[in-house]
Amino acid sequence: MKQVQIFDVDGTLTYNKIDWLGSTSFESFSFWPLISNELCYEKKALQLAVRKWKANMKIEHDADQSSFEMMQRTVETHFHNSVTGEDLVRCAQAITQQFIEQKIIQMNAIDYIRTCLENDIICVLTTGSYLDGLQGFVEVLIKEGYLPKSKNLYINGAEFDWERKVLMHANIGSHKVTKLKSTLHGIDYKITAAFGDDPYVNDKGILELALEHKAPAIVIKSKKNKQNDFNSDFQRYSWAEYLSS
Repeated sequence: MKQVQIFDVDGTLTYNKIDWLGSTSFESFSFWPLISNELCYEKKALQLAVRKWKANMKIEHDADQSSFEMMQRTVETHFHNSVTGEDLVRCAQAITQQFIEQKIIQMNAIDYIRTCLENDIICVLTTGSYLDGLQGFVEVLIKEGYLPKSKNLYINGAEFDWERKVLMHANIGSHKVTKLKSTLHGIDYKITAAFGDDPYVNDKGILELALEHKAPAIVIKSKKNKQNDFNSDFQRYSWAEYLSS
């Protein structure tokens, strides 16, 4: 039976902007807005649409559907018509290089994943952002020697048909768990840990799935989860605290 560990990306393998003490030119450390902003033809129009969407999300009854519609609308309405998946890969690669240089990636987390892979543990990196972007992120980490090439490294994210500009899979909410199970289909596995920074919505499903396997569900410390007002079975650590525990 294969061991599996699950890792959210934004805010878990990277820092959240709100937790950052240094100075950067990034308005966000999340890949979705950074990639989207880079590939749209009118940045101000997209930024206004995103602000309105975030405001509506505070009273939204179906957060998954709202996120799905926003992602589809962004690509369909705001992206240049010529944008391809390869463009997103290259964009994410450039962002990742800057993240490495400015120490925005939590490298102790990447070192931990490397150790897991070297010990034949399946590691699934999962994001609500673009799958193509996550591919670019991983490619840079491998190229720079931070992660090994490994058949045990899987990635899950939002999947688009770029020719038709249609969102095929939104890797959010319950869909994140559905995709994870699909990715691991046919493998005899046991989840031995899950890591996320949003125990309320985005990472709740993967953390609860870890509990179903009687495995640690780790909430990586951030200002946005400091109230500890989430499932009491989740455990809250910084990466340094978790790795020394």
